Amino acid sequence: MSTVGTGDQLQRHLVLASGAALFTLVWEWAITFDDEVEFIWSKRNNSWLKWIYLFARYYAIAASVASRAVEAAVDYGYPMEWTCVRVWYSCQVLVASHAMSALEMVLMVRVYALYNRQRWVAAVFIGLLLLENVVVLVGILVNLPGEGFNPTDLTTRLPSSFLYFGFGTMIVQVVILYFTLRKYFTGTWKTIPLVKLIFRDGTLAFAVLAILSLSLSVHAAKGDPLGVSSYAWLLVVISSVTCRLIINMQKLPLDEGHSSEDTSIEFTTFFSTVYSFRTHQTPLSDTNTTRSRTTDYTSRMSRSRTNRSSNPFSSRTSRTNRSSNPFSDQYST
Repeated sequence: MSTVGTGDQLQRHLVLASGAALFTLVWEWAITFDDEVEFIWSKRNNSWLKWIYLFARYYAIAASVASRAVEAAVDYGYPMEWTCVRVWYSCQVLVASHAMSALEMVLMVRVYALYNRQRWVAAVFIGLLLLENVVVLVGILVNLPGEGFNPTDLTTRLPSSFLYFGFGTMIVQVVILYFTLRKYFTGTWKTIPLVKLIFRDGTLAFAVLAILSLSLSVHAAKGDPLGVSSYAWLLVVISSVTCRLIINMQKLPLDEGHSSEDTSIEFTTFFSTVYSFRTHQTPLSDTNTTRSRTTDYTSRMSRSRTNRSSNPFSSRTSRTNRSSNPFSDQYST
């Protein structure tokens, strides 16, 4: 009796922990809703960043609500189709993978911009995303629930496919962090507010996601019931981190846009949309272009002065024409 009572008590605690995760996710949405309206809703419909934000925010909320509803139905013995429960159990890792892919896309675009949109960086990141999703799909197919699957498994243990998810996520996060640190420590970027923000947020995101992914993998491998609540909190963290990263990038030009150099840079994304990351530092190509234009202008001005000095009548002619035209002072520059 004590064993049964302990098991029931643990299950209630897990349900409460999952419910707390949902409450936290809704609370995070509520306190950032003003920023969402100001920075996200005002974007055009062809802005990829707008849809990434909305996906990261509301996909996680919808998935969390659905998970809590299914868990409540299982706890209260509501009759459910065995096949549907089996599919839902297997697709939990797919939900986590979709949410994580949205976060990784935001992180990758930020780093990709630091490398001045070099194609080999884009190729590496796209390959990593594809590889990660392939690994997750393989994990789902290998660990499909068998005939011995029980609907109560939804509330007591995670599918073993989360091992594949954790492995793929760690590889992608390590590569993103390496590219970020490599650019941060090898260039004169440390004083630029945008780059400092990318370095800070990227490092924090790596630390949090690495800890959660590893713990989730350990729980899945051991069949630990704590993995169920860890999965609920993983969705909260992924959604919150993704939305915070995007909002922080939107706030930066308003907070620190006038505190750096007198030149500007536009960091564009994969899709060349209207959204851009701006900072007050010019890439080398833009600097060379500006210098060449300045040189050409200076040479033209010097030639103009030379021609004017060699013609003794140019000034007189200019004064005569100007005095004969009463509107010359209005339109001269």
